[in-house]
Amino acid sequence: MSDQPHNPLLHATSGAWDQLIAAVNPPAMLVAIESMMGTALRERMSADDVWQETLLHAWRDRAKCEWRGTPAFRRWLIEVARHRIHDLADTQAAQKRGSGREVLFTDRDVSSGSQTDDHYAGPCEQTTPGRAAADRETADMLL
Repeated sequence: MSDQPHNPLLHATSGAWDQLIAAVNPPAMLVAIESMMGTALRERMSADDVWQETLLHAWRDRAKCEWRGTPAFRRWLIEVARHRIHDLADTQAAQKRGSGREVLFTDRDVSSGSQTDDHYAGPCEQTTPGRAAADRETADMLL
């Protein structure tokens, strides 16, 4: 028997991942993400875009997150989002300097090693455009 607490991130199924993400309150996460984005960045992309990239990176790096409960997981997701925003701002600054690079997310590697049918392949099913719109409406009501 191990002294380590069970980490629900390590072998998350689709349903388990959805429950973990729902527990961190995605509409509130969108509000937090938007508040971290600068005006120029908000003109070029939405908080939804950053949230999706956050979920992709969180899924990819989930084994690096030491499970300490939902509040700590939410803080970790905010840090992942902060890094995504920082990377976008760097790319945008490079574009202004004339590098000609488009402001796009390019790190789409969400693989985590071998995958089997009983493990969720990633957070791609998490948010649909309709769900994002509903989350945005909820977030607007929270403001």
